[in-house]
Amino acid sequence: MKDFVEYEEFKSRDNTYSLLIYDIVDDKKRTKFAKYMESYGIRVQKSAFELRLNNKKLKQMIEGIDKYVSSEDSVKLYKIHNNDDVKCWGCAQNATNVDYVII
Repeated sequence: MKDFVEYEEFKSRDNTYSLLIYDIVDDKKRTKFAKYMESYGIRVQKSAFELRLNNKKLKQMIEGIDKYVSSEDSVKLYKIHNNDDVKCWGCAQNATNVDYVII
């Protein structure tokens, strides 16, 4: 498809925080796309993923999207420059605020 706007890489070498939302018309393609996205991020809504990826993984993910999207579908990728910009209400949780302890 290749008609997306170029996604500018972050200047930082740290992992980037992004939100990907989509509307894919075909059920089979939508299911395959969701499985593809699960390997890169955390599903926070039926058609939304929070992503925390380094530039290399982000580029890899973006390059794979073309396989799943046709001209009748819609996929949007938003950069969130600061994790503090995300506010949650109700049972929603910011999936990127998870603390891990590695022993």
